[in-house]
Amino acid sequence: MLTLEGASTPRVESDAKRARKEKERLRQLSRINIGDQAGRWCAVKTELGIQTLGFFLQVFLTLQLVPLIYL
Repeated sequence: MLTLEGASTPRVESDAKRARKEKERLRQLSRINIGDQAGRWCAVKTELGIQTLGFFLQVFLTLQLVPLIYL
């Protein structure tokens, strides 16, 4: 039969272990969220870059083709 003193010691260790696991889980979750946000931001920047590139390409082609039309 376990005494009160003997039963409480492993419980304290498991509480500390549980607290470490929870802290690590929250840290990992935070890293995932930061990575997720960075991924979304990268996708937004890529989309804006593609739109900007398309605009400049359209302007460039228009400026190049205008003199050819009048020749």
